[in-house]
Amino acid sequence: MSFNIDQAVRERITEIAKSRNESITKITGRAGVNQSTISQFMVGETQTLRVNTLYNFCLGCGMSLSEFFNFDSDVTIVNEDKKSPAGTNNEIINDILNSLNIIQDVMTINEASVRWNISFETIKSKFKARKTEQIAIWEKYGLVKKSGKSWLLTKQFMELNFGEEPQ
Repeated sequence: MSFNIDQAVRERITEIAKSRNESITKITGRAGVNQSTISQFMVGETQTLRVNTLYNFCLGCGMSLSEFFNFDSDVTIVNEDKKSPAGTNNEIINDILNSLNIIQDVMTINEASVRWNISFETIKSKFKARKTEQIAIWEKYGLVKKSGKSWLLTKQFMELNFGEEPQ
């Protein structure tokens, strides 16, 4: 079968829900993903799905983005964007996975607390006002970043402060 990337993602979401005998609604609820976002994407009202939405969907399924993009061999992804060359399926999938690997290294405090199995408060304590000099160093080296009211942390920050990520 041939799909563009959006069609392939829609098919994969459907395939995952069916394989788990769960509705997409149930998975998105567990993942904390806005149901209307997924619904609009699934029926084609929205043409793309943001990576963080897909990432959260995957968390709700207990899988990584790499596992999500592990398509069956009979699936062919075609490039309908005439602005860039198509490339082979493996090249397209590898490009996607390489870009997604970076995003998996950036997380919120909530995500980090789940991934490292430590409390939110333990991580949050690293950002108390009295530690502004240390925070400035972390920011300078790209280990953390304030985004609105939330802190974004890198995997390197977590490993530096809390050791390797548990498996």
